Amino acid sequence: MTELAKTVSAPAASVRAFAGTLQRGKLKLPGDEPATVYVAPFTISNITVGGFGLTADGDFYEGGLKWKSGKEFSKFITFILLPGIKAIDCDELAYSPVIDSSETQLLAIMHVAQKMSYQFYVKFPDGSRHDPKIIVTPITHTDDDDADE
Repeated sequence: MTELAKTVSAPAASVRAFAGTLQRGKLKLPGDEPATVYVAPFTISNITVGGFGLTADGDFYEGGLKWKSGKEFSKFITFILLPGIKAIDCDELAYSPVIDSSETQLLAIMHVAQKMSYQFYVKFPDGSRHDPKIIVTPITHTDDDDADE
């Protein structure tokens, strides 16, 4: 993976401090179990993008999410919105409003019979947004699941 930005750290006094490195590509979500995804802001060439990670202090990916769908279950995601992220928005998938007391937001991805791509948005406090994708591939799909589209 190519590193896009230097490690970014929030101030020590921050309630939800994070330190992570932004990578190209999409965050691979494991299995059918519910997942927790941390969303953090990163600035590249004066443009703010959202990064997605499985921990608050590991690798973050700027391209969005990818998941291999089972035949029966949907994928439920709890987004932890780190300082500098206002909300997640998606026209095609069910999601909750931001839960203010915990700075979290919920999203559901339905299982699929064929490869699907969903556009969604990371909103920032200044009104700007980043538009990554969610790629869902059925487990029986023969294409390379690691290809970023």
